Amino acid sequence: MKPMRPLALLVLFLGAVVTAAALADTAPPVVVKTLVTTTKTDLGQPLVLPKRDPELIVSTFEIAPGARLARHEHPFSRYAYVLQGDLAVQFDDGTQKRYHA
Repeated sequence: MKPMRPLALLVLFLGAVVTAAALADTAPPVVVKTLVTTTKTDLGQPLVLPKRDPELIVSTFEIAPGARLARHEHPFSRYAYVLQGDLAVQFDDGTQKRYHA
């Protein structure tokens, strides 16, 4: 087998670079997916912001399967996006909602 000449190697290299560039150009741009747009809570109540000093908190929670959180309240609406498993929430009126990944 004959050794490749430097020109042939250069042509192969440039071909690979051009192919990679063409593939990069076909990659999708940034994709934004709206998860929810609403003016009401999940229970149908209107969204209400505090009159003074509003604050936004974004959190992640890792809850072990079968774990139960103690009864608690949130001063304002909270939203969850379940990435895996299920989340059951019981409201003051006894209504229970289940959210699935």
